[in-house]
Amino acid sequence: MSSLQAILDVKHQHKFVLKILELHQKIINSGMEVVFCWIPSHVGIPGNEKADAAAKAVLNKEISKLNFPHTDYKQYIGKYIIELWQAQWDMQVNNKLHSIHPNLGEWSKAHRAVRKEEVVLCQLRIGHSHLTHSFLLKGEEAPECMGCLCPFTVKHVLFECADLFFIREKHFSVTSFNELFEFVPFSNIVSFLKEVDIYYKL
Repeated sequence: MSSLQAILDVKHQHKFVLKILELHQKIINSGMEVVFCWIPSHVGIPGNEKADAAAKAVLNKEISKLNFPHTDYKQYIGKYIIELWQAQWDMQVNNKLHSIHPNLGEWSKAHRAVRKEEVVLCQLRIGHSHLTHSFLLKGEEAPECMGCLCPFTVKHVLFECADLFFIREKHFSVTSFNELFEFVPFSNIVSFLKEVDIYYKL
């Protein structure tokens, strides 16, 4: 099926597909007709069973040297680069973003329909918000949590503040950023932030 779809793709640039199309055109020009047919299963069809047997037989033969188009290597090169990148990222344990997103790749819950939610989600992930970091622009002292007498940070609000413990437990119960953003519905996080009256202050 994938081979037939490739042949139908007029924009396809794969070397082997182009060769098939070239041969097909030559046959058509000679006055013959070609019918492509997809057969979903080889079982019970003598011709296809022979083709399967021939394909398996070549596994025991010496590997021949063929020139493959560079596009065939693209997925393997990409995978190798990601593995190298992940290995480097795994060593960045002192980077606060590492604990939030330890495994590289797109965040499945990164896109929100409401712009405000997307902004808040980004602020929570990087740990920077107007509420917790505006003191840097104003030249003021870093804010403190009045109840805990410790720095008022996004992490403190989401996981550590004792005054917010019972409210937090109503909406989620996790111990790390990775757990929070991977397993907790964002609507729960929003509900928590709104109940503690900081959603619109971030």
